[in-house]
Amino acid sequence: MIVKDVTLFNFCQFEKLHCDLSEGITRVYAPNGAGKTNFLRGIVYALTGWCDPSWGTQSDLQKDGTSSPGYAQVTLDIEGHEYTLRRYVITTSKAADSISCEDPKLYIEKRQRVNAFLESKLPVTVTILAQLMWLRQGGLVWLLTAPAAAINTFLGLIFDTKKLEKLRDALKVITSHIADIRGDQEPKIKHWQEVLAQMPDIEGLQKELEELNAQYIELASYTGKTILRESEQKKLLEEMQEPLSTQTKVVQELQFRVEQLTGHLHKIPDNKTPMQLYEEKENVQFSIDTAKTRIEELHQTNSKFVELREKLLHLNNPVCDYCGSTVKNTKAYKDKRAAEITGSTGSYESALEYVENTLKHIQEDLALVTNAIKTKQEQLNRLESILKAVDENRLVNAEIISLQKKLQTELPKLEELQREQKRILEAVIIGDEEESLQTRIHNIKETIHTVTQALSDAKSNKAVAETSIAALEKEKEEHERNTYVKKLFTRTRDVLSQSRAQTRYLNGKLDTLNSYIEHYLALSEMPFILKLDKKDHLFKFHMIDAEQEHPAGMLSGAQQAAAAIAVQMALVETAFPELSLLLVDEADAALSPENKFIAARLYRTLADSMNGSVLVISQAEDVSSDCDQTWELPT
Repeated sequence: MIVKDVTLFNFCQFEKLHCDLSEGITRVYAPNGAGKTNFLRGIVYALTGWCDPSWGTQSDLQKDGTSSPGYAQVTLDIEGHEYTLRRYVITTSKAADSISCEDPKLYIEKRQRVNAFLESKLPVTVTILAQLMWLRQGGLVWLLTAPAAAINTFLGLIFDTKKLEKLRDALKVITSHIADIRGDQEPKIKHWQEVLAQMPDIEGLQKELEELNAQYIELASYTGKTILRESEQKKLLEEMQEPLSTQTKVVQELQFRVEQLTGHLHKIPDNKTPMQLYEEKENVQFSIDTAKTRIEELHQTNSKFVELREKLLHLNNPVCDYCGSTVKNTKAYKDKRAAEITGSTGSYESALEYVENTLKHIQEDLALVTNAIKTKQEQLNRLESILKAVDENRLVNAEIISLQKKLQTELPKLEELQREQKRILEAVIIGDEEESLQTRIHNIKETIHTVTQALSDAKSNKAVAETSIAALEKEKEEHERNTYVKKLFTRTRDVLSQSRAQTRYLNGKLDTLNSYIEHYLALSEMPFILKLDKKDHLFKFHMIDAEQEHPAGMLSGAQQAAAAIAVQMALVETAFPELSLLLVDEADAALSPENKFIAARLYRTLADSMNGSVLVISQAEDVSSDCDQTWELPT
C-alpha cells in the first residue's frame, strides 16, 4: 500500500490543506502550535478512522466556526490500483466515509464497509495499522513493562492467530472441491494406440493422390480448349487473315493520327483558362489606351509650356510689347510681363525656371508612359499569341475526340479478331483419339474420389485417436495431481488442527520480531539486548557483556525510549513489511541530546528498508539534518 497524497478540509485548525508525499524522510516544519501533530493525526484518521481518546471525540476534530463537515482524505495505490479514501469527522446523510477507485463500479460507503474492504487488502486491521504507523513520544514504552496478559492481548491483535483457523477452513473447502477423477485411463490409452497402429498409411495415400492429380491436370488441360483438325485450323487462319489485317490497319491509322494531333497541341502557359486570358487581354488593352490618352495630354501640356518659354525668352528684347519703345528698367518690365504670362507673382528668372522644370518633368513622364506602353504592348502580343494557340488547340482537341470515338468502335472489333486468332492457334489438334481421352479422364476422376475419401477417413480417425489419447493422458495426469494435492492438503489441515500449530505460528512470529529488535538496537549502539520471552511473554534484557536477564522495566528512561522505537519498528517489519508510510511525532523527545543521533539512525534504516515515506516531527538537530527534504506546514 502506497500513500500518494493527503488532503485535510475543516480538520482541526486546517481549512484546506494538501500535501503530496515523497519517498525518503521528510521533515514537517512549522512554529510551535501551528498544527504539526494535527497534520499527522489527520493522516492516521484518514487511513484508519481511529480517534485516540486523548483527542476527544471525532466531532472535536471539526474546525471551529465551520458548518461544512470536515474530512481527511488520502490517495492510495494498492496492488497497482489507485483508490481515494475519505473519512468525515461528522457523519451525516450527505457526508459518509467512502473509498472509490478509477473503476466506476467500485464505490463503497459507510465506515464499517470501508474498513472491511481495506482489511481485505491489508495484513492487519485498521486499528492495528494506526498503532504500527504512528511513532509518538512515549509510544509503545508501556509494552516494555506490561504484564503478560496485556502483551498476549496485544500480540493476538498484531499476529492474528485466527488466520490459522481461516486457513484450515479454506483448506477444507478447497479439498472438498478437488474433483475425484477415475484412474482407469491406461487400458483406454492402450486401445486407441492399437487403433492407430492398424490405420492405413496416410503418407502413401497422399503420395498416390498427388500422382493422380498430376495425371488429371495433364489430361484435363486438353478439355475446355478448341479441338480442331490440322486442315481446319489452316483454313480458319487463312480466312481471317484479311479482315484481321484490314482492321489492324484501321486501328493503327487512327492511333497514329491521335498521336500526331496530340503532338501538335500548344502548351498553354500560366495554367489559366481561356476566359481568364481574355479578361487579362482586355485589361492590358485598357491600360494601353489609357496610357495613349495620357501621352496626348502630356503633348498638349508640353506645347503650352513651350509657347510660354518662347514668350519669356522674347522678353529679353528691350522693346516694349505694348508701345514699341525702348524699356529703360528692363528687370522690372521683365518681372511684370513674366507674371502676366505665367500668372505667377515671382521674378522673371523664377518664372523661366518653373517653365523649364515643368518641361523637363513632362519629358520624363512622356518617357515613362512610352516605356509602359511598350511593356504592355509586349504583354498584349504575348496574350494574343496564347489565345491564338488556345483557339488552335480547341480545333485540334475536337478532331482528337472524334478520332477517339472511332477508336472506341474499331478497337473492340480488332480485339475480337485477335481473340479468335488466339483460340485457333491454341486449339488442340487431334486425330481419332478423342473418345479414349474422355474415357481416361473419367476413370482417373473416379479413382481420385476413392483415394480422397480414404485419406479423409484415415485423417479423421487418426485425429480422433490422438485427441482421445491426449485427453486420457491429461485426465491421468489430473488424477495423479489431484490425488497428491488432496493428500497434501488433508495432511496440512490435520497439522493445523493440532493445538501446537498456533503455538508454532506465534513462536515463529516472535523469533522474527526478536531478530528485528536486536537488529535495530544494534544500530542504536545501546549496550543491551532486548527480546520478548516466548515462554513468559514478557520483555527482558541483558547487557551485551553479561548473560543474566532482567525485566525491561529496569532500563533507564532514555533506554526505554530507544527500545520502544526499536520494538515498534520491528513490529512494522514483522507484521506489515509492505507498509510504505511511517509517521514520527517527536518519538525521540525522551532521548538525551547526545543520544538524538540514535533516532536519526533508526529512522533512516527503516526508511531505506520500507522504500516509502517517513514524515518526521523532531526538534533534534541530528534528526532534522538527516532528512531528505523539508516540508513547511502553511500557517
